[in-house]
Formats: sequence, C-alpha cells, structure tokens
Amino acid sequence: MEQESIEQKEPATAAELTQYIQSLLVDMQQKFQETTESVLKRLDDMNTKITSLETSVAEMMEQTGTSEDKI
Repeated sequence: MEQESIEQKEPATAAELTQYIQSLLVDMQQKFQETTESVLKRLDDMNTKITSLETSVAEMMEQTGTSEDKI
C-alpha cells in the first residue's frame, strides 16, 4: 500500500465526507468493472478451449469409428 494513502487526513466537514465517500464509490465501481471484465474474458477463453476440445474429441471419435451412442 502506498504511504501517501495511509497518511490521508480524515474528512472534517460534511462536504469533505461526501467527496471522500463518492471517491471511494468511484474506486470500488472501477475495481468491480475491471474484475467483471477479467472474469468475462476468462469465461470466454474457457468457452473457446472447451469448443476446441469438443471438436477434437468428435474428430477422434469419427476417425476411430466410435459413436456417442457407444460411450
């Protein structure tokens, strides 16, 4: 954690408190958005890999003459 964030003075007036809380909410919203984007990207990557795996398995089954009914 940065030293300057530790040394921030506490809000003394209602206006400062309001600004402080708004700043915290904006920071939280940005972090939530970044996390959401990261999770969605990972899910998309997993979907791509699963689709590729399904295609590979289907090709191997076709090459060996195995059908899904026999599994």
